[in-house]
Amino acid sequence: MPAKKFFYLDPSVLQISPAEFKEAQNAVDSNAYRDGDVVEAWDHVFRWNSDCVPLRKWEVWRFESDELADAALPFIIKAAGERGGTDLLSRLESAATMKDAEPAVTALWQHLHADAYAIMDTSKEQIERGQAVFYRYAPQILASLLHFSLSSGFSSPRISKILNLTSYLVPPMSSTPEGDAPRISKESNDRTFQRLMETTQWMVDCMGDGAMEPGSGIGWCSTVRVRLLHTTMRARLLQRSKREFEATGMSRYDEEVEGTPISMEDMVCTLGAFANCPLMCLVKTGIVPTQQECEDWTGIWRVIGYYFGINPAILTTHYANWEKNKAMGCSSIVTMFAGEADPPSPCHFPFEIGLIPPASRITRIRPSTVNQDPYLTPATLPVLFCLVNRWPIPFTFAQHCVAARHLMGETLSDWLCVPRATWRDELIYHALFKMANLPALFARVYRRGWDKKRREVMKKSVEKAVRYELGNRASKFRPRAPGAFIPTKEGDEFGGIEHGNEVGATLAEWVVLYGEVFVVFGALAGAAFWGVGKARLVYEFGVW
Repeated sequence: MPAKKFFYLDPSVLQISPAEFKEAQNAVDSNAYRDGDVVEAWDHVFRWNSDCVPLRKWEVWRFESDELADAALPFIIKAAGERGGTDLLSRLESAATMKDAEPAVTALWQHLHADAYAIMDTSKEQIERGQAVFYRYAPQILASLLHFSLSSGFSSPRISKILNLTSYLVPPMSSTPEGDAPRISKESNDRTFQRLMETTQWMVDCMGDGAMEPGSGIGWCSTVRVRLLHTTMRARLLQRSKREFEATGMSRYDEEVEGTPISMEDMVCTLGAFANCPLMCLVKTGIVPTQQECEDWTGIWRVIGYYFGINPAILTTHYANWEKNKAMGCSSIVTMFAGEADPPSPCHFPFEIGLIPPASRITRIRPSTVNQDPYLTPATLPVLFCLVNRWPIPFTFAQHCVAARHLMGETLSDWLCVPRATWRDELIYHALFKMANLPALFARVYRRGWDKKRREVMKKSVEKAVRYELGNRASKFRPRAPGAFIPTKEGDEFGGIEHGNEVGATLAEWVVLYGEVFVVFGALAGAAFWGVGKARLVYEFGVW
């Protein structure tokens, strides 16, 4: 049996024997961890310290909500916001700028227009450097979001239940008989992909020039819209739970036991999926970000978290710097999954309708015991499957599974039923990541202008790819009616964004950029051959 592979999130524990690790058996164990304890959770090893967050603190956040947005929502969705149409941000602005605006709406509006840079102790320069980190490592960061943050982080039991109740990223419960895990279909697969692209659009919006400027930045607008979308879904879930209790005396979601839906805990975990997981995964892919890059990345997500609705005290305490940010990531690995003895049932695959070709049908790992609650079905397989053979990364399901297993680790991958693949798929994965890492590593030793130009072209490419996959539209993150799939084409959401010539021009820029790389490597290779030849002449004939 091969030795277990560990991901060491703290270099100081590399020389410590696995026999000394404290394996996270239950999330409640974190309440007893002491400074200096070496913890192993789902193949990830780190040293527990005072910046780590035990379960008891997460449980407090579980019953906290976004009070400002919750208080304002009733006025936003009613007559006060009618001038804003269906866009929640426009409705908020309409309700906040009207004569005799409601105090709850005014409070939220003033909060959103506060100077988050000063409150979060960052600067515009740091924000710009943080955005540069994204485009410098965009392929690796986007891969980490897909194959780690969303595939595993969004598949923890608590978050899975919210996703299944709202049919977000997962097939609807109506796809199978009552009590059974949902089944992936063509429609649910397209819906998962669309929502994945909307999440990507939100992140890309936050990485644009002046994106987080209050009132005007595209990232600020998208973040506020997502915040209001979460607030709307929270209200719908609570109303649904209340109706079910009144009708039957029970509900699929018990607020008194399970806490507030889309709680402060959930929002902090969501922020972590973007703020700390990508930097941890960069190391797994073979790139070690610099300390300054880590601080800048933390800084921009501290500001985004403020507008996202997270308690500012949490941000200034637990995201004040990279070390605290990393400690939050380590803590969440323990508290989100540890203690779940029985794995959840995975989504059913649509084998019978031919969505997966025979060559790609990999046998899933089926644990001997599973949790039978279908509402705990994780989003792992739908997320991985929805990107199969999609432009611009037309990878097979097997290749996506290889990437997920590498970033998640073998233990968590087995728990979430991520299929194992062949040695050939493993080889392709490692070769592709080595190739993807070369430009970023090359930029560290080459002229700065080349890195800047590469980031500019990467920005154009990512933005075009996301808009294209969203059907030439820019999402406004409007709440959909329960059960609705196809978004309504209204307002400026569908702008008829042009591609054609723009795509060709972007490809030409990539050719020039990488042509310069080949010229440099060719020159170095030529110089090396010349040097070897001259050395041989000197050695054999004494001739220079």
